[in-house]
Amino acid sequence: MGADIDTTVFDAAPCGLLAVDRATGAIVRANRRAASLLGVDEDALSAANLHELFAERDRDAAEAFLRADNGPSAPVVVRSASGAAAEIVVSASHAVHAGRSVVVLALLPVADAAGGAPLSLHESRRSALSALEAASRVLERPWLMFVDVDRFRSVVAQVGHVEAEAVLDATSARLREALSPRDALVRFGADEFVALLDAPGGAREAEETAERVLRVTSEPCTIGQHRVRATVSIGLAALEGAPEHIEIALARAEAAAQAAKAAGRARYRVFDPMLAEQAEQAADISEGLRQALERGELVVHYQPVIDVHRRTVAGAEALLRWERPGHGLVMPTTFIPVAERTGLISDVGAWVIHEACRQMRQWAHEGLDDVWVSVNVSARQLRSGEVVEHVRDAIADTGVRPDRCVLEVTETAIVEDPDTAAEVLRILRGMGARVALDDFGTGYSSLSRMRDMPFSELKIDRSFLKQIDTHAQDAALVAAMVALAHSFDSLAIAEGVETAEQLGYLKALKCDMAQGFVFSRAVPPNAFKEFAAADPSWLSL
Repeated sequence: MGADIDTTVFDAAPCGLLAVDRATGAIVRANRRAASLLGVDEDALSAANLHELFAERDRDAAEAFLRADNGPSAPVVVRSASGAAAEIVVSASHAVHAGRSVVVLALLPVADAAGGAPLSLHESRRSALSALEAASRVLERPWLMFVDVDRFRSVVAQVGHVEAEAVLDATSARLREALSPRDALVRFGADEFVALLDAPGGAREAEETAERVLRVTSEPCTIGQHRVRATVSIGLAALEGAPEHIEIALARAEAAAQAAKAAGRARYRVFDPMLAEQAEQAADISEGLRQALERGELVVHYQPVIDVHRRTVAGAEALLRWERPGHGLVMPTTFIPVAERTGLISDVGAWVIHEACRQMRQWAHEGLDDVWVSVNVSARQLRSGEVVEHVRDAIADTGVRPDRCVLEVTETAIVEDPDTAAEVLRILRGMGARVALDDFGTGYSSLSRMRDMPFSELKIDRSFLKQIDTHAQDAALVAAMVALAHSFDSLAIAEGVETAEQLGYLKALKCDMAQGFVFSRAVPPNAFKEFAAADPSWLSL
């Protein structure tokens, strides 16, 4: 006759479930998900008959489940009478409820059941895309919503792979909660989802859905003993023309999601033609950057860092440039964001570290042997820990003193995964390298967290210096930062110093070092060597 229904599992199941009396077709139990999929009030559903729930053309197929022999029945695709869900895959098995022989019908939107696989087990993007394409054929104004979980690698590092998967399950449940029963949802990658929205109201309705998703995913979820906040970035694009155009809409929605992520995460963006142009430019930069690494088109310029009390050149910050044929000297703000999104930042970062060490060795051979060089470290290099290998290899290859190597990290990079960052930075300090906190004062690190980080320098952001000579509040802020650096046994370095007045105030506030246009712009290696060897009398400013 079949097994008894476990009502706890029945009610909590992620798919819709109906227990139907085989003799009469009466619904004897239904869970909330079934009511949502069928577009029927829960109370009304418990008093309904199976024949009333499905479109007239599909009632024979639904009734066939009641006549089937004992055991599972092959799934069929049906539509609800209310039109709530575009298409529903229904499969059946036999059970007992309150002493009655029932058929348990499992309901799943067709897009969630692509290839017979549940949501979390899609084998490939292709199967998911096929499911979305099939579902889109019955919608009048479909939109695609691309959902990318923010900082998912940090979630994995925090809770481990097993519980990180549970975070994704919780995210998919929240997404489903925010979507209409008419909408389809598929898992589209390790940390990505795509929803096909039935949006007769067009962009306005699609944006309202995105706003609901952002709200339900903004609160932390509890996974085991962990409290995890997994926000999402969303891209929206209309599906125009034939269903075969879904790949175009998907590319647009994904580009919009990347734009939302780049703008600060936990937000949405609607695709527009400007994004298409940006996506094309990014693809061109990415391919050109790959070739630049192979062809030797990348160069490093060096901005002097001055010890303002000893009136000497103490070190330099290595700043990357790209001598791109046909484009001239390309600044890093143009290509570094692309390198970060594509993963090229790993190779680029390793090259810069090695090049800076090679240049220090050459300067030492030319008599400039007491200058250190700082290199900016990306969030990816820090999060993965690969910067340790990059520094170790560069030191081994060039023979430079480890304490001549300074790695600059930002507060933003640290807060993505502070525990991993702290461990990586301690390893670097253990190797003899130094670590500087870049853009100090502009991020979100707590003082207690900073206290635990092994910084040897704090670099005060240029934004605090603009009015230091005219606004007492700005001068007080800088003074506090200098004092804080010294309390951590770190040097205070001011960035972006542009005037003699600013430099005078920094001297008075006991700031240790400074860099900026008042001294020099970033210059090629030979020009830096000439600058360092010049008479320092200009430092009397």
